[in-house]
Amino acid sequence: MLGLISTAEIVHTLQTEGMKGNKNPMYGKPSATRGIKRPGVGGRKKGAKWTDVERTSRLADRSTDAYRAKMAKVYTDPDRNRRIGEGRRGKPGAALGKKWYNDGTNEKYFVSGKQPIGWTHGRINRK
Repeated sequence: MLGLISTAEIVHTLQTEGMKGNKNPMYGKPSATRGIKRPGVGGRKKGAKWTDVERTSRLADRSTDAYRAKMAKVYTDPDRNRRIGEGRRGKPGAALGKKWYNDGTNEKYFVSGKQPIGWTHGRINRK
């Protein structure tokens, strides 16, 4: 059996070679997301950390009155708010079936009966 190639390997090789270089329809074309500042788009991996320069640049952009006015207009749009509300209506929340548990210093939500050992039911009294 030595020297035989499976059909899957042949198909894979043909498909790979058929899309290399100028045979690829995207060859030589710029990325559709080029120049977009969001992490996860335009070649950056999702979750990539911003550098200090990027962070200060974004903060400066968001600190302008024009940006604040634009965002205030977006968040007070009644049609947008209605669509968001209707989209969530009738769906269960993230806390469904969960209860508060604490270990004396920390408190968290857990599904009933799935809390870690040593955690007791209820929240911590903060008064």
